[in-house]
Amino acid sequence: MGYAFGACIIGALVLFWGAHHFPWLGPAMADGLRVVIGPKAVARLEDWAYAIDDRWQRLHRSGEPPQAYWQTADDPPMPVVDADAGPGTAPTFHPNNVGPMAFHTAGDGTWTPVATEGDGAKPLMWKTLVHPDEARAWAELFVVAIDLTRISLRSVAGNADPEASTPEGRALHRDALVPAEDRGALIAAFNGGWKAEHGHFGMMVDGVTLNPPRETSCTVAILDDDSVRIAPWTDLRTLETRMRSYRQTPPCLYESGTRHPGLGSEETTSWGAAVGGGAVIRRSAIGLDDKGTTLFVGVSNSTTATALADGMHHAGAVDIAELDVNWSYPKLLVYTPNAAGKPEASTLFPGFVFDKDEYVRRRAPKDFFYVMRRPSRPS
Repeated sequence: MGYAFGACIIGALVLFWGAHHFPWLGPAMADGLRVVIGPKAVARLEDWAYAIDDRWQRLHRSGEPPQAYWQTADDPPMPVVDADAGPGTAPTFHPNNVGPMAFHTAGDGTWTPVATEGDGAKPLMWKTLVHPDEARAWAELFVVAIDLTRISLRSVAGNADPEASTPEGRALHRDALVPAEDRGALIAAFNGGWKAEHGHFGMMVDGVTLNPPRETSCTVAILDDDSVRIAPWTDLRTLETRMRSYRQTPPCLYESGTRHPGLGSEETTSWGAAVGGGAVIRRSAIGLDDKGTTLFVGVSNSTTATALADGMHHAGAVDIAELDVNWSYPKLLVYTPNAAGKPEASTLFPGFVFDKDEYVRRRAPKDFFYVMRRPSRPS
C-alpha cells in the first residue's frame, strides 16, 4: 500500500511537470480524469498539486529578486498631441505610467509601445509589467493597453468549447478562426473564458446564443458601435439588442473601481471552478478604464485572483473580468505579415507557449478574442 501511494505521488508530480512543458498534456489529462473520477475529484487533485507547487516555489525561490524583461524609454506619462497636428486632432494614445506595486524592477508600471504594422508614430498598444504580490517576487502580471477608439474587438467561439446548450448554438458552424476578411487588419488575439462545464457562463456570437446569460455573471459585451462594456449582466441586459456578442465570466473582479468583496478568501472557488481564487496559477483578465476608451488585457504567472485583480486595477482598469486560467490557456499574441503576406503570431512575453498559426490557420478548440484596426477615417 505504501509503495502504491508513493508511486501515485511521484506519478502525479511527473504529470504536473509534463503539463507545464507540453501544452496539450494538462488539458487532455484533466479531461480524461474527469470522465473516470469526476470533476470534483479532479478539482481536489488540481488544488493539491498547485498548493504543493506554490510551497516548493516559496521555499527554493525565497529571496529571489523580481525580473525585468525589456528596457523602457523615458516616455511621457501623459497623452501628447503631435506637434504638427491640426485643430481637433486626437492626442497620441499613451496610458499614464503607474509605477511599481509590491516589488520594483526597472520599468515596472511604465508603458512601452508595441510596434504593429502600419502604426507609424501613433502606437495602438502599449505594454507594461507589474509585480502584484508581496509574498511572491516571481508573481508577474503582463498588461497590454489598447486604444479602443482605433480598434475593433471581436469574439469567436472555439470549435469544441464552450459547448452549446441551445438548439441554435448546437447547429452553429464554428470556423474557430479569425475570419479571412479581417486578417489583413488583424493586430492581436487573446484567450477567452472558461470551459462550459466550469460555470456554464453565457456566450453569444454573431447573433447566435450558445449559452444563455447568467444574471450575476460578469459580462464582456461588444456593442454595435464597437464600444465595449464589462459589468454584471443585470447592469447590461437593457443593451442586449445592441450587442454583437457577449462572453460571460465569474463575478467581476472589479466593478466601477471597487474590488469584489469575495476576493481574498482562499475558500471561494468563484474565480477558479477547478481551483480556488487563492490558488497560485497562471491567470488572465480583461478590463476597461473609467472612460471606456482603453482596453486592458493581462496575463500572469503565479498569481491569485486577488493579485490579478489588484494588478489590473493598478494598471488603470476599473471594470475587470477574469478570463481563462491554468498554464496552457492564457496568452496574448500579436500578428505581423510573414514573407507570403500572411499574418503570423508572436508573443510579447516570455514563457507563453503558442503556435505561429494560432487563431489564423490553426483552429482554436476554445473561444478567443481578436483585435483589428478600424478603417482610417477621412481627414
